[in-house]
Amino acid sequence: MKKYSKILLATDYSNEVMNAECYAVQFAKSAHSILTLFHAYSPPLPPPKITLSYDDMLRNSKASEIKKLNQHRDELFHSLNINPGEINNECIVKEGNAGNQICKEAKESDVDFIFVGSHGASGFRDILFGSNTWNVIKKSSVPVLVIPKDALFTGINHIVFGTEYREGEVSVLKFLAQFAKQFGAELTVLHVTNYVLS
Repeated sequence: MKKYSKILLATDYSNEVMNAECYAVQFAKSAHSILTLFHAYSPPLPPPKITLSYDDMLRNSKASEIKKLNQHRDELFHSLNINPGEINNECIVKEGNAGNQICKEAKESDVDFIFVGSHGASGFRDILFGSNTWNVIKKSSVPVLVIPKDALFTGINHIVFGTEYREGEVSVLKFLAQFAKQFGAELTVLHVTNYVLS
């Protein structure tokens, strides 16, 4: 059975994603996972007066972003009383659209899960998940765990799969059965119908 050992934690440093960060770190420690903290940022605009080359500016910007993410990781681990050495981890920053870059990095790094927070609000789906989160859910080829702001990690004990008997669900159920077995969790398959049974 495959061990699910690589997870990608996407962060934008916002308060809304803070709980997802805590959840992912605790999950990684519990599952002995390799944790990648990932942040996507917008590149700086060229200055009106050329004081240094734009390439130098981009390099400096990336170095600043990676330093910020490393400091954020250290503070996060410290807040959870976890030594960074207890979890195999790395920090990666990329410039560009967050949703696209998260999916691209997940594919390139061959991760097993993506952890994201739920925040942002314009349309109905954005209210539920956040626009970048919804973008990741739609485009990702790996499972995305959307962690609500009040969720606490207490281990993986019970998994519920909502089925509509659609084609392709069997492979998802097989994946969830393996996942549940690895964590000693109970798996419930749930179908809700509108028909009233006599």
